[in-house]
Amino acid sequence: MLAVRRLGTVTDGSVWRAVHTVRFQEGWRAKHDGARVDHPTKHDNARVDHVTSAAPTRTRTPNEIRNVAWSREEEAVLRELIGKKMDKRSIAEAVGRSHNAVVNRLWVLRRDGQELVRRRRWTPAEHHHMLDLYAVNFPPVLIAARLNRTIRSIYCRILKLRQTKTPFKPKFKSPAITPSDKETMLSLRDAGWTADRVCAEHFPQYTVSSVRHACNYYRSYRHTGTERSFHKWSEEEVKQLVELRREKVRWKVVAATLQCGIAACRAKYYRVMTSHAGVDDAKRGVSPSPALAGGEKEGKEEGEQKQKQKQRRGDEMAQLGVEGRKER
Repeated sequence: MLAVRRLGTVTDGSVWRAVHTVRFQEGWRAKHDGARVDHPTKHDNARVDHVTSAAPTRTRTPNEIRNVAWSREEEAVLRELIGKKMDKRSIAEAVGRSHNAVVNRLWVLRRDGQELVRRRRWTPAEHHHMLDLYAVNFPPVLIAARLNRTIRSIYCRILKLRQTKTPFKPKFKSPAITPSDKETMLSLRDAGWTADRVCAEHFPQYTVSSVRHACNYYRSYRHTGTERSFHKWSEEEVKQLVELRREKVRWKVVAATLQCGIAACRAKYYRVMTSHAGVDDAKRGVSPSPALAGGEKEGKEEGEQKQKQKQRRGDEMAQLGVEGRKER
């Protein structure tokens, strides 16, 4: 037992393994040498207990741990104990299994549960329950948790019912959003509310996707009266837009100045500054905007200068190549 005494401060598991290793070696030597086995004395056992008393380990003999197939009753007990938020080691002691066996069985139950849920047929009760939950704007994640199914199965069920022209389709069609509701949605969204919160607290008759789409769609156009509609750009507004962007003003300030959405300002600016806009105007017989005359001239001059620089570089490289060949 000298090996155990020399260990000092080591982990409890290593001490346990060291003790049994020493005992096995002594028994093996005594068997081959024909001598009597000297079992550890009380002093040695007290020494080992003193070393391992800091954090006693839970040891089991192979007879105490059942390494057999799990029954349905044991799985039910396992689910019940997990629902009570018990520690896995405590569950292992209660069930009479090892810690690894409990962890592996939990993983298998979760994996097999998803596969069985996906392959299980829909009953009329589950079908109507899903319709009732979806009618009050329940997200598919919560519906899947209520029905013990996967999220993908809920999505597939919804798409299938919509494609087969069942009574399910008109029931979940979101009604048209009124102008007053539209303005309220936009004000709440500008105040920092999420689409889920707006839909849950103020507009349960609309779906979350319809509220989000309405806010993103009507926010990109100019506000006129009580309704947001498409905005027709005038020559003065185009000129002001080009001047602001030449001064490198941020898009947010430009949109606030012109009372228009950021996306609309950016799209109009890029469309106007491209060469295709002038070509389209010429085809339609419309004179180009006077606000862009200076920009077009500057763009043409820059293009001509870049083309001349490329030609010069090409001529220089050609001359260097000819001189190098002559030297060779």
